[in-house]
Amino acid sequence: MKRKTLCLSSSILIVSAMLFSCGQATKTSNNALPAQDAKTVETQYKALYKETLILRDKAIELKGLWTTVAPLLVDSEEAAKQNKYDDAIKFAQEAKQHIELSIQQAELEKQNWKASKDNIFN
Repeated sequence: MKRKTLCLSSSILIVSAMLFSCGQATKTSNNALPAQDAKTVETQYKALYKETLILRDKAIELKGLWTTVAPLLVDSEEAAKQNKYDDAIKFAQEAKQHIELSIQQAELEKQNWKASKDNIFN
């Protein structure tokens, strides 16, 4: 029983540390960029967003996607629709960070569950 409590406590601490390390993107930029720069930023956004969706699919497969991801993706899409690509990138980066952390958490939980299950039944 002590081992099970230790694994649960470890998971809670890991998640707390992960959430604490995540910054908050903000909706502040109204800066208009020159046309060429805007295209470059738009291209960067589209590449980042595509990469983020691929990672999201992996997190879904692991059944570990955090609920914080969807609102960030929505904010990112809305900012992009308004041609606020700097904001869109910030939201997409934060969503990507949440996804990466959710994948790490899911993998750690899988390892801890296997280890605790092996110890309980042996």
